[in-house]
Amino acid sequence: MNDLFEQRVCKSKSHPGHFGIKHVSHRICTSHNFQLRGDSVMAMASSLMCFTLRLGPGVEIQSALQKFVQEKGLKAPFVMTCVGSVSAAKLRLAKAIGDKPGAGKHEIIELDERYEIVSLVGTLNDGTHLHVSLADKDGAIVGGHVMGNLTVFTTAEIVIGESSLETYGRVMEESTGHPQLVVNKRLNQKL
Repeated sequence: MNDLFEQRVCKSKSHPGHFGIKHVSHRICTSHNFQLRGDSVMAMASSLMCFTLRLGPGVEIQSALQKFVQEKGLKAPFVMTCVGSVSAAKLRLAKAIGDKPGAGKHEIIELDERYEIVSLVGTLNDGTHLHVSLADKDGAIVGGHVMGNLTVFTTAEIVIGESSLETYGRVMEESTGHPQLVVNKRLNQKL
């Protein structure tokens, strides 16, 4: 039987934010995973920097995250979690035709009602690749690829993580017609 143990060491710092961000805090967490296999222990360590942001009413989430990532010089950022509400959103819905991903026209919808953010996930490098799920006043869910205008209604509490061992980039992929994530090892880092 294999057991997995995790030890975490975290340090926290907090300071006021900028560009519509009400508060920013960040944590440096190092996780050590130990997997037991018989008499041997296999170990892997990775560091994760966490930034916690609170965006206020009227702030456009996607552009605020892009600006934050650029100002901080983050190399492998991603959204870990988000809660809050929005008053507008522009989403792309997947409408693939046939066997080819990305084929056909994608439907773009524009929402101008109040929604709770149920989920926001994605990567934040070289632009953003974000997907969101939103719940309306009746609890009905709509979701898709964020195209912009994801505007905060009351608040958006967002945790951004950054891997210290990797860098993220994007390369256009002909088979999908979209720029796709490329993950590289940071110089002088062991994976």
